[in-house]
Amino acid sequence: MRCAKWVVGALAVALCLSSYSLSEEAHHHSEADKAQKQEKTRKARLIAPYNKLESLTDEQRDKLQEIHAVYLEKIKALQEEERQQMLAVLTDEQRAELDQIEKEAEAARKAKEAERREQQKQAAREAQKEKKDKSSESAD
Repeated sequence: MRCAKWVVGALAVALCLSSYSLSEEAHHHSEADKAQKQEKTRKARLIAPYNKLESLTDEQRDKLQEIHAVYLEKIKALQEEERQQMLAVLTDEQRAELDQIEKEAEAARKAKEAERREQQKQAAREAQKEKKDKSSESAD
């Protein structure tokens, strides 16, 4: 009897976990579907050397962008498949370590981007100051 209660309890826990997992997966898929639809609505940039062709018609440019967009989607799908297969090889501890490494890399990227923006702002301020100085010198 005690064994039967244990089995029933274990099944109840498994059922709860599987339903939670499915709801999380459904939520993840709905977010992924939204992101995918947004990506499809955006046009892919026409990459070099095609973007340098001055004689392209609008129709040709659109067709090249469509082709490029299709292959970008395929590349992203392959990259995600690769990532999932690679994650499957790792232990839980290694996945946690990888998450930390990725978070640190993202933080470093954001910091570098913020620094680059600040340098651009500083350069624009200096250019504006030089322009103002030159205009005041010519007025004198």
